Amino acid sequence: MRVKVMGLVSLMVTRYLWPGNRGNKGLHYSQWIAMISLVGLALGTAALVVVLSVYNGLEEMTLGMFNQFNPELKVQPKEGMYLDAEYWIPRIRKVQGVKAVSATLQSNALLRYQGKEALIWTKGVDAEYGKVIKVKESLLWPESAPKDWLGHLKGKPWTLVGVGLADQLALELGPAAAPIQVFLPRYGIALNPLFPEQGFVSRPLPVEGVFDLQPEVNRQMVVMDLDSMRSMMGLELSKAGSLEIICEKNASPQEVRRNLIDLSESAGPSYGVLVKDRLEQESVLLKVFASEKWWTFAFLMFIVILAAMNLIGSLSMLVLQKRGDIEVLGVLGARPELLRKIFWGAGMGIVTAGAMMGLLLGAGLCLAQEEWSLVTFPASATLQVLAYPVDLRGLDLLGILAGVTVVGSIFAWFPARRSSSYLNGWSGKE
Repeated sequence: MRVKVMGLVSLMVTRYLWPGNRGNKGLHYSQWIAMISLVGLALGTAALVVVLSVYNGLEEMTLGMFNQFNPELKVQPKEGMYLDAEYWIPRIRKVQGVKAVSATLQSNALLRYQGKEALIWTKGVDAEYGKVIKVKESLLWPESAPKDWLGHLKGKPWTLVGVGLADQLALELGPAAAPIQVFLPRYGIALNPLFPEQGFVSRPLPVEGVFDLQPEVNRQMVVMDLDSMRSMMGLELSKAGSLEIICEKNASPQEVRRNLIDLSESAGPSYGVLVKDRLEQESVLLKVFASEKWWTFAFLMFIVILAAMNLIGSLSMLVLQKRGDIEVLGVLGARPELLRKIFWGAGMGIVTAGAMMGLLLGAGLCLAQEEWSLVTFPASATLQVLAYPVDLRGLDLLGILAGVTVVGSIFAWFPARRSSSYLNGWSGKE
């Protein structure tokens, strides 16, 4: 019996929504309103697909640029600013899957060059850094360098400057070029407001290369040798701000990370460290992307809600149009639940068709963008034409489909519920 009822509901829904019924000349006004609701839902759904996919693409592109500068794994102290590199490096090298480990140190600094100044941050690195991060491959100058380039510079002071910072300072390059003046804060020295320069130490350092890693890094960072940076800041030669690690080619970074965490726990609380993978190193950036993405999702869902509100009008008109059918169904013994199912099913037919059309339209636009680069970033003299990145994800599509379906079902329920009042009113007259 239930199968027959559901078959009747499907038959009535198809009859009411399908535009080519016998005896009808074109679309009825209720069907035109239903088409408007369907198109509105489809466009809102397509907008959700496109916008979320663009956010995914921008996130992947940004992380990809940062990953040129971020190591596979990074070890940092749990407490304080520095760790004992002489204690940790030999132990980390023994962990299975570790290919190389480099001690690094970071600090804010002031850079001065031929009357020009820039607030930057410096990164001191040791000779192993070139094995962890592909510094040599990122060099714009010099065009040719030894394979173990940082090892070749070991034992003497040097700096590498980002290409954006080099352009900003109009930096001259070559053996005869003037050195840059780097001002670093002294460790453990309180800042005197009357003589602030006493809290800093400066040293002229030669520029040995210009790199191109990531736009933000290129504009704000200077890489220098770790020994010079420790000496200027007054730190012990064993101190480092972090240890950066690259894994063997066939090793799993997550498995190596677990082994390093076990090593940290066995070392005791006094030597405790944090081990971060690439995603954890950019956790703040990921939170910003996630926040913007889901706020945008909520805003676009509000637009979908406005489109879904048309369902109330279209289904109400459909109910008025089919009052004669309701009377016939009442004579045949139809119950109010059957009418609610019929008109709610009609509403859900509109919602489902609109959502599926929107998903197909949005996915098609994303695939077309990937294939033909329909929309690009504005080109400039220093930036080549770059297509807006998109990343179409199945979980996003499922979330959008679920959200649109839930919203549509809520708005379809109200007119469907009122449809039974016509049956009750007709029965009362009898």
